[in-house]
Amino acid sequence: MSGSTLPEPMSAAQLAAVRACALLAERYEPLTMTPGDLRTLLGRYQRRLHDLAEAVLPAAATAGDTDPERPSSPENASALAHLHATWQDSYYLMLADGIWSASPHADRTVILTARRPWELRTKIQDHYSEAMTRSRAERSSP
Repeated sequence: MSGSTLPEPMSAAQLAAVRACALLAERYEPLTMTPGDLRTLLGRYQRRLHDLAEAVLPAAATAGDTDPERPSSPENASALAHLHATWQDSYYLMLADGIWSASPHADRTVILTARRPWELRTKIQDHYSEAMTRSRAERSSP
């Protein structure tokens, strides 16, 4: 086809902006939502905001931070990959400045921290178990 050109691929910032705008365009009535649905929606908003901030912040703003997606040692990279494989559907995981942290998608006000990956894994397992126990109790109570 002569004269036709393919559109340029979107940059990370453009893609993050499109995703954030799409989420904002969705219409919700928070007063009619269950607490669980509201927490899920809040988690989605926080993830989109985080993606958008990462895409548009100048490099100087994050120069002193360790990139949570690129740990400094192979051992840390392996431990983070294992935590992601196990918990990424339920927790936002990060390693920055030697501190391991996890925050559940359903309640981003909770932040679990540890100095070692196995300590964080234990805290996540305990937190998850407690959350499941509470959830079952709430469903079974009249």
